Amino acid sequence: MINWLISLKKKEIFSLIINPIRNKIIQRLNKYEKASYSGLFDSANEHIHPLSSTGNFNYHLNFLINNDIIRKEGIVYKLSDKGKEIARFVKYVDQKWFKLERIIRGGNLSLYALAESFEEETGLKMNKEVIDFKGSEMIMDDKQIIGIFQEGIENKFFSDYKELDIEKFSIQKISDESILNETKTVILLKHPELDYYLSPKYYGIVEDYLERYFGKTVVYANVLNPSPFLFIATTKNKRCSFVIAPSFFDKNQIKMIEKKEK
Repeated sequence: MINWLISLKKKEIFSLIINPIRNKIIQRLNKYEKASYSGLFDSANEHIHPLSSTGNFNYHLNFLINNDIIRKEGIVYKLSDKGKEIARFVKYVDQKWFKLERIIRGGNLSLYALAESFEEETGLKMNKEVIDFKGSEMIMDDKQIIGIFQEGIENKFFSDYKELDIEKFSIQKISDESILNETKTVILLKHPELDYYLSPKYYGIVEDYLERYFGKTVVYANVLNPSPFLFIATTKNKRCSFVIAPSFFDKNQIKMIEKKEK
């Protein structure tokens, strides 16, 4: 067993393989031996999503430095001896991924493992407690905003849902007057078929994750009543579903706000 495995948790080892930013940094330094900050950033830039506040480059770079995987020497970065071992391991796993995936995750690709992966990618704390939601197993984040389903959802709760044309989503600024007469302005996504809203931050985080690991994402919603948004991505061999709690305000208040803005 490679010595550095002892000093890293299973989740951290897994993140070096599935996290595209960390993986790209290690691959770049393994190929060219050294690189500047801008060089490393450029190699990972395609995987940094602007709507994900925790998926930033510095967060992942600091993780690699703090775990003595890479070292900064002047203005350049290099792999440590430990990092070189890890680079060989990452390259090997990339080549043998489909055979080793279940071993690294610790069993079958369970809902729990999926929640671990999502938490690592986004920084959102997942409760890891599997709950029953209308007959389907789900894990929620600690704020009860995002839920993950591993398999396809087949139950009556979603029977009134319809696919949304995501091109019709628009950014809207909403002012919410609190009970203290203070006005709070928030930016949300509005769809012409809905009377409620969707957080652009959570939309970006979920779609980015699904697109990278599962493929094209389709968004569904209940056009009759405020309900969780449903995100589904399907590949040839697997399917993953998320729900995101809606953001909505009193309809009369919204009409008054929209009238003022006109």
